[in-house]
Amino acid sequence: DIITFHVPLTEKTRYMINAKTINKMKDGVMLINVSRGAIFNSKEVFDRLQDEKISKLGMDVYEFEHNVFFFNHSQNPINDTLLKALIQHSRVLLTPHMAFLTEEALQVLAEKIIAHLDTWESDKALNKGGVCEIAIPKALSA
Repeated sequence: DIITFHVPLTEKTRYMINAKTINKMKDGVMLINVSRGAIFNSKEVFDRLQDEKISKLGMDVYEFEHNVFFFNHSQNPINDTLLKALIQHSRVLLTPHMAFLTEEALQVLAEKIIAHLDTWESDKALNKGGVCEIAIPKALSA
């Protein structure tokens, strides 16, 4: 079986995938999380990957990803042993929170940025200041 996760992070979905829920799955299940990192209890998921209850794991998000992805760590290496183990595991595909990166999502993002720049320019011309809130659609801010 292949199970993919596309849910928001709420109190009900936090750690919805944990040792207890994994035990109810078929042996050899493949899990793919493109939602939020805390949907998975990362340590418990990794443990079940190690004992092969989970055959393959795909993650576009990581529970402890804050300040991890999209930062240069060459001078200050990441000190996260679980993340390192996931990256090095042969049955794990970990991508840096980029599942949103589609042509459609980029088009919407570009349109929003242009609209906000236009608003900012109009407000500036009216002497209302130069601050404009950039509102990214919920689908893109995940």
